[in-house]
Amino acid sequence: MKILITSGATRESIDEIRFITNFSTGITGCLMAETFVDLEATVTYIHGKNSRIPDRKVDLIQFSDFYSLDEILQKTLAKQKFDLIIHLTAVSDYSVDYLLIDNKKFSNKDIKKIDSESNIAIFLKKNFKIVSKLREYCGNLGIDTIIVPFKLTNTTNQEERMSAVAKVFNHQGINYVVHNDFGEITDGTRNFCIYDKNLNEFKRCNSPQDLSKILYQISLKEKVGNK
Repeated sequence: MKILITSGATRESIDEIRFITNFSTGITGCLMAETFVDLEATVTYIHGKNSRIPDRKVDLIQFSDFYSLDEILQKTLAKQKFDLIIHLTAVSDYSVDYLLIDNKKFSNKDIKKIDSESNIAIFLKKNFKIVSKLREYCGNLGIDTIIVPFKLTNTTNQEERMSAVAKVFNHQGINYVVHNDFGEITDGTRNFCIYDKNLNEFKRCNSPQDLSKILYQISLKEKVGNK
C-alpha cells in the first residue's frame, strides 16, 4: 500500500529571518508514518521545516510555505498513485502580501531583515484551501485514492465541532475527516474521531498509532472492494 502524509506547519515569510507559523510540530504525522511503515506500507512524508521526522525508511520531501507545499503536492500526485492521502499539515490561511516599513511599501521577498527600530505593518492575503485541490491533483491516477484530511478545532461545543467537520466535506472528493481539538491537546490528551461523509462517527481512538491502524484497515477494505 502506498500512503502520502503531509505533516507539520507552513512558514509564511515576513523577511528572510522572520515568519508566521503555528504550533504544529509534526509529531502526530511522524508517529503515523512510522506505524504505517511497520504495517509494511510505502510512505511519502511531505513535511514542514523543523517538523518531526520518522525514524523509519520513508520518502522525505520538505516544504516551506503555502505555495511550496501546493507545488509539491501538484507534482507528486500527478506522477504517483497513492492508496491513501492523509492531509495533516497545519496550512496557513494567509500569506504575506506586502509590508509597510516606516510608511514605505515593500515586498517581503525584497527584505533581508527589517530594522528593529522601524515601524511596520504586515498586510496578508487569503490562501485557497489546498484540501479542495487534492482530488483534482490526483487526476486519473487517484480515482480510487482515499483522501483523509484533519480538522482541528478549539472549542468544547460539540455543535461547533461538527459544523467545522461538515465544512471540510464540502470540498471535492473527501472520504473521511479526522477531528481533534486543541484544548484536548493542551490538556495532554489526544482524542481522534473519524467521521464519514454522513457525519457519522465512524471510529474513535486516543493515539496516532491506533489511528494509523484504523485508517490502514479502512484503506485495505476499500481497496479490495474496488477490485
